[in-house]
Amino acid sequence: MITLYNTWMKAIYFSKISNITKMPKRSAKGQGGNTTKKQRVTKGSDEGICNNVAAAVNKYVLFYGIKSPFSQFHPAKFVVDGIKYCCMEQYMHHQKAVTFKDKLSAKKILASEDPKEHKKLGRRVTNFEKEVWDSVSVEIVKKGNVAKFSQDEKLKKALFDTGDKILAEASPRDRIWGIGLGPSNPKAQDSKNWRGKNKLGQALTEVKEILREKETKSPKND
Repeated sequence: MITLYNTWMKAIYFSKISNITKMPKRSAKGQGGNTTKKQRVTKGSDEGICNNVAAAVNKYVLFYGIKSPFSQFHPAKFVVDGIKYCCMEQYMHHQKAVTFKDKLSAKKILASEDPKEHKKLGRRVTNFEKEVWDSVSVEIVKKGNVAKFSQDEKLKKALFDTGDKILAEASPRDRIWGIGLGPSNPKAQDSKNWRGKNKLGQALTEVKEILREKETKSPKND
């Protein structure tokens, strides 16, 4: 009797084991091997985030420091209205002194080849009026940069090589001419995060278009 009972229990046990091993495995994508609705939404969201980040990274050319050809401090010899300049910083602050009829500061700025000195002297220009300077400074910077990049083929090529991207001065402290964020700050890759007006970057982007138009209209391209 005991032997019959044991045989019966073993039969039940092995029957259960057999059924377990024959159970179909669930697909990681959901039953039937199809991606579930929830998974499709998640996947789409992730791809959207990646695409947005890539677009932001590729949209701007961040620059900062004297080594960049787009910097005001970068050495660049050019002539405007018969006057020779060694960099855009010198040109801008010389024009600032001229605008407010400060002849002494204008003379000192032209006598120096140090962009830091140009900046310091520019801050000391007498008779300065912020509203007046704000109304003319961008056009002054654009005019100077047209001369700078048109009179040096290497610099012009560097500007054209930026393609259709927007230039942005990644100066962490300058909230007028720069974006108010450093180049290593991840937030700098998206203009929504910028703390500055990026006046220099905007001016350079416009200068690029001005020079492109001149190139297409030049006789050598006919």
